[in-house]
Amino acid sequence: MLEVLNMVGVVAFVVFFFGFCVFIHELGHFLVAKWCGLHINAFSIGFKKAWGKTVNGIEYRIGWLPFGGYVDLPQVDATGSDIVDSNGNPLPPGTPVQRILTAFAGPLFNILFGLALGVIIWQYGVPQGSPRLNHVKVGDIQEAGPSYRAGLRTGDYILKMNGENINSTWREFLNDFIMTIGEVELLVKRDGKTMTLEFQPEINPENPISVSEAIFFPTFEADTPVVVFPIPGSVAKAAGVKSGDIVKAVNGQAVKDKGHFVSIVSSTAVQQITLDVIRDSKPVSVGPFATAPIEQIKPYYMIGAQYNVLRLVIDGVTEGSLAYKSGLRNGDSVVRVNGKDVVATDQFESSIAIDTLKKTLSLVVERDGQAVEITDLVVGAEGQKLGLNNVNIVYKREVEISSVVEGSPAAAANLMGGDLIKAVNGKSIVETGEFGASIVSSEGKTLELEILRAGKKQMVSITPKLTTQYGIGVDMSYINYPTPWQQFTSVVDNSYRTLSGVGAGIKNKLGLSEEQSSLKISNFSGPVGILNLIGKIVYYGSYIRGLSMIVMITFSLGLLNLMPLPVLDGGHIVMAFIQLIIRRPLPAMIIQPLTTIFVVLLISFMLYVTAFDIKRFVGDVSEDNSSEGTTLVLSSK
Repeated sequence: MLEVLNMVGVVAFVVFFFGFCVFIHELGHFLVAKWCGLHINAFSIGFKKAWGKTVNGIEYRIGWLPFGGYVDLPQVDATGSDIVDSNGNPLPPGTPVQRILTAFAGPLFNILFGLALGVIIWQYGVPQGSPRLNHVKVGDIQEAGPSYRAGLRTGDYILKMNGENINSTWREFLNDFIMTIGEVELLVKRDGKTMTLEFQPEINPENPISVSEAIFFPTFEADTPVVVFPIPGSVAKAAGVKSGDIVKAVNGQAVKDKGHFVSIVSSTAVQQITLDVIRDSKPVSVGPFATAPIEQIKPYYMIGAQYNVLRLVIDGVTEGSLAYKSGLRNGDSVVRVNGKDVVATDQFESSIAIDTLKKTLSLVVERDGQAVEITDLVVGAEGQKLGLNNVNIVYKREVEISSVVEGSPAAAANLMGGDLIKAVNGKSIVETGEFGASIVSSEGKTLELEILRAGKKQMVSITPKLTTQYGIGVDMSYINYPTPWQQFTSVVDNSYRTLSGVGAGIKNKLGLSEEQSSLKISNFSGPVGILNLIGKIVYYGSYIRGLSMIVMITFSLGLLNLMPLPVLDGGHIVMAFIQLIIRRPLPAMIIQPLTTIFVVLLISFMLYVTAFDIKRFVGDVSEDNSSEGTTLVLSSK
C-alpha cells in the first residue's frame, strides 16, 4: 500500500510541477498582454477543453489534460495573417513594444519561478554523490582507454582540466569532461611533480550511458573519500563518529568506496565493529560498537551467500568465424575484458556494442581450469555494425556463488564458492535477479537448487532465513547549498556549452573543423524524456532532488524560448525589433514561409528527440538503466 501511495505521489509531483513550468510561462504572456491592452481570446489551464467561461471578452478554460496551459493572443502574430478575435471580428496588430513585452514576459516568468524555487534548494540543500573537490584522485583506470595511453595512472592527482582549477563534485567533473570540445588537457601531480597530459576522449565501452548515448566519457574513476555524517540518535553518533569523518577501514579492512563500506557494515549484523577514520587530518579509531537494525528496511529472506553473474560461458563459436580465428572456443569463460575483470554481463555487451568498424578486444578466458589470453578478438566486419551476431558468439549467463557466510543457511546446505545455480524448484535460472526473487518470495519454505559443481550436477535443499538489515546510522550524502543565482548561471553555462558542443560535432561531421565533440541532437530530451527523468529522480532519490530538476527545467524553458527563431518568443522579439528599426512590418512573403519552415523543423526535432526518449524509456523499463539526456524544453505559441 505504501508503495502505491509513493508511486501516486511521484506521478502527482511530476505532472503538477512539469505542467506548472509551462503554465507559469503562459501566465506571464497573459498578464503582460492584459496590462498592454492586447485582446486575449482565451486563457486555458491544461489542454483539450473540458470547461469554459467568458468574462470581459476572455474565455477562461480548464482542459482535460493537466500539462500546463496556453494563451490565445492573435495580435502578437507577425506572419501577416488576418488578425481576428474569437468571433471573427478584425483586430489591429499589436505594436512592436506590446509584442516585445508580451513575448519576453513568458521566459521572464519562468526565470522568476526558477529563482523562487531556487530559494528552497538554497535553504534545504540538494544531495550529491561526492563532496566538492579541489582535485580528483584517480582510482580505477582502464588500460585500453585514451587517458591511460596518454600517461594517466592510478593514484595521480588531477589539479586542472582544460586550464581550469578543479572545484567541483565528481558529477560536475564528468559534466565538464563530456562537454569538452576537442582534446582534454589535464594538469596532473604524481610523486610531487606536475605534468600536462592531452588526449582525445572516446566512448567508454564499460559505461552503459556512454555506450547507449554514444558520448565521450572518462575511462577512469575518481577515488572519492567515504565521508559519513552520523544521524542524531544513531549508534554511530553515540559511539563518537563525527560529521565529516573520512572512513578508511572497518575492522581493519580497507574501504574502497561507499558501496563497499555499506556491504561491510551490513554483513557484520549485531557484531562489534571498529572504524578507522581521518578527522581533522589525523587518524582516529572509533569503537568497538555494535551495529543496529535498520528500521526503514523490513526483514526479508536471505540465504547468507554472495552471488553474481560472474561467468560468461561462450557457446556457438563456429569454425572459421572471426571469433574462432581469434582463438575463442566453445566453453570458454570470460574473466577479463580489455584488462578489467568482468563484473556483469552488460559490461561484456557494452564492450562490443560501440559502432566502430574493425574494433578489437583483449580477453582473458578460463579454459579447462587454465587462463588463456586472446589479444585481438575482432568484433566487427567491414561494412557491418558491431554486435554479438556479427562475431558469431552466443553466450549464456550463469549465476555463480562467490562467498558463503559462516553459520548461514547457505553454509548449512553446504553451498560453496564457485557453485553455479542452474535451477530453483525446477525453474531455470539465468540471472541474479531471478535467483534473488526466488529467495525473497520463498516465505521461508525449503528450496530445491540444481547446482553445477566441478562440472557435475547436484541437488541441494536450502531454507532461506528471515534476516534483518543492520547499519550504524550514518548518512553519506553530501549536501550542496547553491544560491538561486548560482543555479541560474549553471543552467546558462550548461545550455551554452551543450549547444556549442552540438554545433562543433556538426561542423566536424561536415569537415569544417577538426575538433571533435560527441554531443548530438539525439542526446537532448523532450517532454517524454523529461517526465521520465523527473519521475526516476523523485522515485529513487528524493523530492528535493526532483525540485532541483524542476528549477533546471523552468530556467531552460525560459532561456531556450529566448532563442531568436521564428515560432519561439525570441523570434517574436527579434521581428518586433526589426519593425521598430525599419518602421514597417516585415513582408508577409518573408515571414510566412520562414515561419512554416521553422514550424516543420521544430516538429521534426521534437519527433526525433521523442523517438530517442522512448528508446531510453524502454531501456529503463527492461534494464533499469538511468541514463540522463541533456534537457531541452521548447514552447511555441
